[in-house]
Amino acid sequence: MLATRPTPDSLDIITKYSGRFRGGSVVMDLFSVKAPMFRLIESESLRAGFHYISAHPLFGELGNPIGETVVLIPSKSGSDRIDMTRELFTDAGFKVVVLSSPEEHDRLMAYIQVAHHILLLTLYRAMKRAGLDLDTPLATHSLKYTLKALERILEQPEVSNELFRLNPYSRSVAEELGDLLKEVVKGGLNGTMLLGGCWYMIIKASKDRANDIASLLDKAKVKLNIVRIYDEELIVTWPDSKVDANAVKSVDPNAVVIEIKTKYQLVSNAWRYGTIVDVDGVRIGGNDVIVAAGPCAVEGYEQVRDTAIALRKQAPNYSGAVRLSQGLIHTASRGLVLRVLRYLGGSGMRLVCQWSLR
Repeated sequence: MLATRPTPDSLDIITKYSGRFRGGSVVMDLFSVKAPMFRLIESESLRAGFHYISAHPLFGELGNPIGETVVLIPSKSGSDRIDMTRELFTDAGFKVVVLSSPEEHDRLMAYIQVAHHILLLTLYRAMKRAGLDLDTPLATHSLKYTLKALERILEQPEVSNELFRLNPYSRSVAEELGDLLKEVVKGGLNGTMLLGGCWYMIIKASKDRANDIASLLDKAKVKLNIVRIYDEELIVTWPDSKVDANAVKSVDPNAVVIEIKTKYQLVSNAWRYGTIVDVDGVRIGGNDVIVAAGPCAVEGYEQVRDTAIALRKQAPNYSGAVRLSQGLIHTASRGLVLRVLRYLGGSGMRLVCQWSLR
């Protein structure tokens, strides 16, 4: 026997005819929301002696539903029939997911169904306010698929109303959506919209423990990549992954789990102490203030000579770095560049040279 609508009439019919069920009969409901009726039907099944399993086909009217998913929830009276019922649906070509309770079902469906309907209906109102119809020629290719789903919801407004009214988690999920929407908008303004408050994680691991941590995270279905940079062993996880820092520490007590809130994770100073480059005794990147200055192009011998002389006079202890790069010295001859470098070297200025000619 199948009950398809979560109404008092369904329960009345089950109660009225339960005495006629043959031994071993299985009663199933196909309700989208389980909480209001599941415990009542379960109690009746224990009283009358039939087996009760709640089912939820995750699809509507389809010409060919083969390959779609059906959710099963066994009650206290139906646990000994769950294998038989699962086999019934899988043999018919469906995928089967078994959940442990009606509460778990309704909580998850509040995100999967209620949130989905709310977001689509919000888009519909926004488009109407902007003067756009669902058949607008301005719809992008991907938006057309979204609008097809929206059309199905608009054709059955009672379904959306029923989901929101009966699901006990609908209001809390709707409030959460409002908060998340603000986060997404804020992320769009600072360039991290897709992260939506979920950040990349970088794990600094001991060299001999990185693979062990990666194996642990892989078993937890965490998306990751191992990067070796600056003589560090780094494990970078995707923003939709949940990292258990305590579990990581159990594998490598010296591991450091760091939240990275930038688009460019590997160049973030959040996980490293800073890069220091030693240029002939001049430490760039340390605590000292280093100033790089000069003309944007080498225009002639006199220009470079006069600049060098002026710097030496103003700051006898000055240590400088000159970088000549492609594109900046294309007007200079090879001989001029070499003479300039020899002169600067003879002036006592320290040099870092990278140059080429066009």
